Amino acid sequence: MNRRLTVSMRLISLAAIAVMAPSASAKFVGFQTPDKKVGCEMDGHGARCDVRKPDWTPPPPPADCELDYGQGVFVGRSQPADYVCAGDTALDRKNEVLEEGEKIKTGRFKCKNKGDDTIKCVNTRKKTGFVISQERVEFLD
Repeated sequence: MNRRLTVSMRLISLAAIAVMAPSASAKFVGFQTPDKKVGCEMDGHGARCDVRKPDWTPPPPPADCELDYGQGVFVGRSQPADYVCAGDTALDRKNEVLEEGEKIKTGRFKCKNKGDDTIKCVNTRKKTGFVISQERVEFLD
């Protein structure tokens, strides 16, 4: 199976999934870095972060991606982290700010602001995830 995620087909939207399968331990949360350049959403099914005007270039999109590609990354329950193919965004200026050093967790997913407006998100069971900022993307597989 192609490692690239087609979020529009497999995920549709973290918000929609959160509505379909709510749980007290895996609620939907949205957050952003203080500079509002990295926005993230997570629930019990995954963690996704998008970057406003990234300084990095993703690889070419997979053939089955007909939407925007590479503006962010996603880690799911069983998939390794990868770039997203999506027609929506996790950037929302209304989301709470995750300050430097702060962590947020829902279900098996945990994200932390590592400083310098860098977010690290991991699937705590699979030990997969990503580090993302305006300057870089790193996959933790």
